[in-house]
Amino acid sequence: MEPFYSLTICFKALNGILGTAQLLFYVLVPLFAYLTFKQAKRIADDSIKSNKSSKIMEMTLLFHKRYDYLRFEAIPAELITKYPSRPTPAIHSFYERFWNLQFDQWEYSRRKRLDDEIYASWMKRRRDEYNSMNKSHQIIFNRCLKYSLKIIKDHDFESFISSVLDPHENIPDLIKKQQSDFEEKTAKDQK
Repeated sequence: MEPFYSLTICFKALNGILGTAQLLFYVLVPLFAYLTFKQAKRIADDSIKSNKSSKIMEMTLLFHKRYDYLRFEAIPAELITKYPSRPTPAIHSFYERFWNLQFDQWEYSRRKRLDDEIYASWMKRRRDEYNSMNKSHQIIFNRCLKYSLKIIKDHDFESFISSVLDPHENIPDLIKKQQSDFEEKTAKDQK
């Protein structure tokens, strides 16, 4: 027996028992409710995605603004070359704010609250800046990084930055690994 034929027999039997108006009511109302619910859920899901995208863009712009402020007050190269063996308080202060910004960006990235491509481009920029520094600047950079990491006190961030500065590492893969490690840690903590 074909499914359509048996469905027709069922409707004829129900029509005989209930009448056409009641049959339409009992079939169409739940169908209409279901379709309305599906549409409302789709709209809500789209709204949530849009809101998340908006927040990601907002944070991206905020990080750009913070970085622009730092760039505006960047340490003159002659000050760094003048004191290659020891960072001055001004240099420490600059790099402390710089690494705090990097840490905040990393926190948002590993929580998937920043666009991966944008964050990867920022980290590639950090790598390129580091690898284009002269030796005296790299000495200051490394000392200030160590100083800032003592304040930040996050081994995962320290490991991530060390990997980012390594020219042989794939930055998008590092970002994905940080995100998956964070998800695993969060899931484990929730148990």
